[in-house]
Amino acid sequence: MEGRDLPPALALVGLCQRAEFDAAPTGANAPTAPVPGADMAAPGLAMPAFLAPNPVTGRPVAATGAARLVATTALTSPIAGTSPKPIDLPEARRRLSRAAAFDGATNVSAAYGNYLDDGKPAGFGGLIAEKGFKMTPFAGYYITRDKVVKARVAGPEPMIRAGIPYHWLMQEVLLISDDGRSVNGRVRLFHPNTGKKDGKGLLQSGMQDGMYHNGYVLENGNWRIWELSLDEPYYTSASFKNGLWVGVKDPPPPDPNAPKRTFSGGNFPPDIPLTALGKRQEGFLGGTGKTLQWPSIQPIWFQYVNPVSGRVPELYQTDCVPCAVRPDLRFDRNGYQQPPGAMEANKSP
Repeated sequence: MEGRDLPPALALVGLCQRAEFDAAPTGANAPTAPVPGADMAAPGLAMPAFLAPNPVTGRPVAATGAARLVATTALTSPIAGTSPKPIDLPEARRRLSRAAAFDGATNVSAAYGNYLDDGKPAGFGGLIAEKGFKMTPFAGYYITRDKVVKARVAGPEPMIRAGIPYHWLMQEVLLISDDGRSVNGRVRLFHPNTGKKDGKGLLQSGMQDGMYHNGYVLENGNWRIWELSLDEPYYTSASFKNGLWVGVKDPPPPDPNAPKRTFSGGNFPPDIPLTALGKRQEGFLGGTGKTLQWPSIQPIWFQYVNPVSGRVPELYQTDCVPCAVRPDLRFDRNGYQQPPGAMEANKSP
């Protein structure tokens, strides 16, 4: 069916699709509640219900023709209203600090991505807290700002580059401490790459994706990165020239006689190699176990429970990524508060 044959309510490409349902998972991954019967009833074009009225007419958005609305039932009960309570000046300052922490963590995270894009390791090294730590992808962690800089800075920055791997950090989930001086962040990495021909084809051309598990602290009046951990790549496309998704093929089986690839990291071995983290780095390049490569799915970790239902993820880390082997890296071992979990953060003013 072509777009011009659709009723007006269905003309938004991507909102409507044939209703096909997979069986609900069982066991530990079983849903908290079943899908409403009305959503499963009749076949046809299923259109997710809009949460708000039409911004022009002010009327609810309705389905017409062969379409029907699904997901019309609220997942949670109405949020109970509360009456504002008077607060004193110290409480107002605390709340302001928590609001400023959100902006501070967002800004230093974006600055880190920009320095990476510009190929300036000394710049992003300067964003690390004095006792902070950073993962060098596929190798391990360097601890303290001085070591992060020394590991990554070697010689002058190149004047000409064959390609630019962009680091766009987005869709952040930030959990802020009660005093507004420390933040846990889960930030998605969208990684489009550009490249130019050098006689061997396209360099660094395509897209990747990953997830940062970061920590941020207010240090001497400035926001710094306390932890910088990265799970990647969740996916890796083929080059733009070679079809992106359709150009991706399953990797060949590993040669059992080939020596295992090692990653030394920067200019000297990391303080904590990824192999020391056991299960937490299973499936990731440079970690433990079999390396999973797209289109295989790597483990997807969370450092908070579901903020609505409280369900604990299957892969759940309760602290910073390397804290299992180095508990001295925790916030509360260094003069900072541990930020609350997602459900508690939702209730905090």
